[in-house]
Amino acid sequence: DLYHMHDVDRILISHEESLSQFNFVKGRNDQLFERAIDHLVSRGVPGELIETVPVDGSHWMSSLSEAKQVAKYHPNLESLVVVTSAPHTRRSLLCFQRSLPAACRVEIYSPSPPSEGWEIHEPLWIEYTKLMIYSAAAW
Repeated sequence: DLYHMHDVDRILISHEESLSQFNFVKGRNDQLFERAIDHLVSRGVPGELIETVPVDGSHWMSSLSEAKQVAKYHPNLESLVVVTSAPHTRRSLLCFQRSLPAACRVEIYSPSPPSEGWEIHEPLWIEYTKLMIYSAAAW
């Protein structure tokens, strides 16, 4: 929707190599980034406007790691729209604002309301604890 509403002109996806569901057309499990690209292309986003950004999937502070990788591979971004689950919006905003140049405008969107995220079944204090840890580490 963000692409079709002309809010973004290209899409960056974390190059997550974790396996996703089985793809019967390919006859194998997709990797997460492949599944995401296929989904976007099926919704009319041109494939040449979709780019993957390398990430360290084993890093325990994945939001901060992703933000630093975007900053590393795209140091001249003027604006960035980050799409993440509702409970992660504050943490993602913090990480990207502190990793990217101050002149880069960062917006955060969640594709679904908090009640639809799996995180809603965890105690809320866990997310606030993560936010405090990230706040200290993102300097």
